[in-house]
Amino acid sequence: MTGVTDLPDLRIELDGRAPTAEELFAPLMSNYGHFTAMQVRGRAVRGLDLHLTRLDAATRELFGTGLDGDRVRELIRHALADTEDAAVRVNVFAPAPGAAPSVLVSVRPPMTMPTTPQALRTVPYQRPVAHLKHTGGFAQGFYRDQVQRAGFDEALLVGPDGTVSEGTITNVAFIAGDTVVWPDAPALDGISMLLLREALDRAGRPWR
Repeated sequence: MTGVTDLPDLRIELDGRAPTAEELFAPLMSNYGHFTAMQVRGRAVRGLDLHLTRLDAATRELFGTGLDGDRVRELIRHALADTEDAAVRVNVFAPAPGAAPSVLVSVRPPMTMPTTPQALRTVPYQRPVAHLKHTGGFAQGFYRDQVQRAGFDEALLVGPDGTVSEGTITNVAFIAGDTVVWPDAPALDGISMLLLREALDRAGRPWR
């Protein structure tokens, strides 16, 4: 049985080819894996080197082997085909216990960042193994849905003592005088956050 992997608004490839429904069973049923998500514009990705570093480091931590960046680039190019602008997600998972990791690339229409101020509501949660962009984010989705129903845009995750860590799908920073302050708590190093830190360093602006 073959799956529907090339819908008008969705294209999915597994290790560079269209997967069968049976091959999609493992990533659908298991939460053990990791991913990165990127926006493609003119077939270019902002911070692509950081995405590739994230994928390689997480694959080594979860599966004990590296993930070649050139291979990931080629898989993304192949899945994009002639698409210029898109939202691309790269998932890494093991199709069976002990098997070599597989790479699932999905291509959807591009997304845009909000252009208006975002309203946040705190929720009592911090992500487990927060330094990894891992699959299985039920609590993140739950809390984000709850605050959006209440009229907010995003949930701000805080620990039992009120320590701020991150948003459900975002990083957060604060301004203290002329210094950008990042939470001192377990959190994912987001690509935009890392790029902003590099820009602050180039501009000679302090952050901590």
